[in-house]
Amino acid sequence: MTQAKNYIALERPVLPQPMRGRRTLWALKFTVKILTPHARLSCSQRGPVLQQAGWGPAISSSHERFVKGNTTLIRPKLTPELQLNLITPKSSMWTWGEYELDNSGIGIPYWAVYWPGGQALTKHILATPSLVRNKVILDLGSGCGSVCAAALLNGAKLAIANDVDPYALAASKVNVISNLGSAKSLILDSRNCLTPSPAVFEGVDIAWIGDMFYDSDMSLSVRRWIKEARNMGMEVFVGDPGRHAFSDEMLDTGSKTVEIGDLVLDKVGEYEMVKETTEYLEENAFTTGVVWRVA
Repeated sequence: MTQAKNYIALERPVLPQPMRGRRTLWALKFTVKILTPHARLSCSQRGPVLQQAGWGPAISSSHERFVKGNTTLIRPKLTPELQLNLITPKSSMWTWGEYELDNSGIGIPYWAVYWPGGQALTKHILATPSLVRNKVILDLGSGCGSVCAAALLNGAKLAIANDVDPYALAASKVNVISNLGSAKSLILDSRNCLTPSPAVFEGVDIAWIGDMFYDSDMSLSVRRWIKEARNMGMEVFVGDPGRHAFSDEMLDTGSKTVEIGDLVLDKVGEYEMVKETTEYLEENAFTTGVVWRVA
């Protein structure tokens, strides 16, 4: 499949047969920019991790109740070690139409989808637990929080879930609790970190960035953030299935090292996407998720 076809496939998601002909949540004509996660990420202040933890995110028990009440707890096929609250045909949001979406006040629930880049990063952590053991990790644009859950399950000292959507932070907390029984080693942070200028967390050992190279503007912002993080000595891993805005070189599956602007990335893992109940989304366009380590 060519890069252009991948892009078109994302703009026109294929619906499961039972849902066709009805303007449900997933039948709406979303563009890549809206449907892909982290569309609203952007800037924060510097400071030690423990100080930053004091800036409480806009999350309440109602956000957590909504996540638990409108998703289904499942063990994804690619990462059965984890239990995650995701949208499935058993979830009430599965049949939401325009009216329900407009009146819900939650925006597009991207946090309820297990996106390919996040799947690859989570699988990589589970396959190589020594990467995160006794480390402070940051999940930039955390979505469902699978990276935080996998890292803490494998011995991370502290995990920071950063996302501007309070429902994504709630999902991260709920999913960490589902796997560890508590969220005592999880920090939730709702600040923008990308624009107007990159802002990097001090005291973080490793940053994990999944599914954020989905258009040229966001790609540029993420690249600037990564450069700043590397200058501060932070290790950075990127998960992506080969989106249009990532790099033309991603289409060459034989590439072990690629350059994106002034960044050099080494391929450290490649995982086959297992079709889930959300197969009509990006998993239908991409067959693998790749993990890259920024050199």
